Amino acid sequence: MTAIVDERGHVLKEAPEFAQTTVSGEVQGFAGATPFVRWGNLPIIAFACLLAVGGVWLGRRGQSKIRGSTNA
Repeated sequence: MTAIVDERGHVLKEAPEFAQTTVSGEVQGFAGATPFVRWGNLPIIAFACLLAVGGVWLGRRGQSKIRGSTNA
């Protein structure tokens, strides 16, 4: 697919599928960086690590409660 898309994600012009053609129009460049360009995958990786650490902590906490109740 070939298309011209505006800054809001709306398709302004598009070429038909499986057709050899040209799409022409005016585009506006914008300055700045998107959050993904700035941070990349770092937020997702940090969140996954936080979930893993939390899961290990909850697992160990649950095991200590189980061990404590079986000794009584």
